[in-house]
Amino acid sequence: MTPEICQAICKNNGYRYAGLEYYYECYCGSALPSQTYEESQNVCTLPCNGDPDKICGGKKGLSIYRDENYPAPSPYPVAGYIPFGCHRDAYQDVGRILTEKQNLPGSTMTPQLCLTTCGDGGYPFAGVEYGSECWCGSKLTYPPPSPSDTPKCETRCKGDSSLTCGGNAAIEIYYNNNLDTMQVCGLIPDTSCNNIGINFEVYSHDFPNDSPGYGYTKFDVEYFNTKAQNQEFEGNGVTSALGPIYVSTEGAPITIYDYNRGNGDFFAVLHTGYLFAPVDGTYIFIFTNVDDIAYLWFGDNSLDDNWTHDNANLRQTLINWHYPTAAPDIPERFTTPPLTAGNYYHFRVLLGNGQGISTFTARIVGPNGQEINPKPYFVTQVCESSK
Repeated sequence: MTPEICQAICKNNGYRYAGLEYYYECYCGSALPSQTYEESQNVCTLPCNGDPDKICGGKKGLSIYRDENYPAPSPYPVAGYIPFGCHRDAYQDVGRILTEKQNLPGSTMTPQLCLTTCGDGGYPFAGVEYGSECWCGSKLTYPPPSPSDTPKCETRCKGDSSLTCGGNAAIEIYYNNNLDTMQVCGLIPDTSCNNIGINFEVYSHDFPNDSPGYGYTKFDVEYFNTKAQNQEFEGNGVTSALGPIYVSTEGAPITIYDYNRGNGDFFAVLHTGYLFAPVDGTYIFIFTNVDDIAYLWFGDNSLDDNWTHDNANLRQTLINWHYPTAAPDIPERFTTPPLTAGNYYHFRVLLGNGQGISTFTARIVGPNGQEINPKPYFVTQVCESSK
C-alpha cells in the first residue's frame, strides 16, 4: 500500500478523501466529520508497506489526502440513474432500442451530460452510443436480445476520454425507476406490514476463482445454504432492487447496498424475497454483467434448504456473460411458468465473487414486455392480511 494506490482506489470508487493508517490500511470518504480533530504530525509516523520512504498513518493516526479534482469522473449515479448494461442497437434491423435522439454537441458528450438531459426530459431510460450520441426513451422498444456475441461498449466519450460512451451499434443504457411512469398496469401487493424490498445477506468465503475460462467451479453453493440456515452472515439488510453491485478494483473497499465492506474480495450476496405478480402471464429474469457467478432459484426450488447448484433455474458466470458461445447450453435468462395475478412467488438470487472485479445487475420483464420495477413488486414477506 502507498498513498498513490489508496488515492486511486478511493477516486475510482467516487470518494473525495483517502486516508491511510497502520502501514497498509486504506480508508475512503465523501466528506470529513463535522467535528474538528486536532492535526498532529506526531501520530502519523509509520512507513507504508509498499514504499517505506512514505508515511501511511500511525497506530491511532490517519494520513488524509483530498482529491482537488473531485468529483472523480464517474457516470453514475446521476439524477437517480443506475447502469443498465451494454446492449446491441439497431439489432437485426428492428430499429433503435431507444428512440429519442438528443440534439447535443457530440464533441462534449459524456454519460453525465446525457443522463442529465434525459432526466430533465423525464425519461427513465438514457443511453450513450458511438462516443458522441445520446438517446432517451420512456421504454425499450424491444427487450435486449440474446446475441451470439457480446456487444462492446468501449468507445471513448468525445467529451471525456477517460469514460466510455457505448460503441458501434452498441448502446450503454442507464435506468431511473423514479421516472418510470409506464409500470405494468394491474394489482399491487399488500405493503401494510412494512415489507417493501427484499432481504440481502453478505457472506465471506475463501473459494478462489482460478477455474479455466472463469467458470468458477470452486464456488460451493451448499456452503452458503448451510451458512444461511444458521444465520452466519457478516452483514445484512433490505434492498429495493437486484443490483447493481460493482467492484472496480481488487481489494478496494465497497458498499453493497447500504452495507460497507472492507474490500470486494471473497464475498457472496444472498437475496431472498417474493415477486408479486401484478398481471397474469410469464415473467423473464435476466442477469447482466455477471462477474464472477450468479444463481437464481424460483418457486419451490428456492424454499428453505432446497436450493443447490444443480437445481438453479438460472446460472451465469463471467465466461457465460462475456462469451456466451463458450457455454451455449447455459441460458442468460429464465422464463417463469405462467403466474397468477395477485399471488406471491418466492425466489433467491446468489452472487459470488472470488478475487478482483465484480459486477452484477438483474432485470425482470413482464408479460407485456414492460420492465417490472422492483418497487413495489419485490417484498420481503407476505403480510398476514394477504394470506
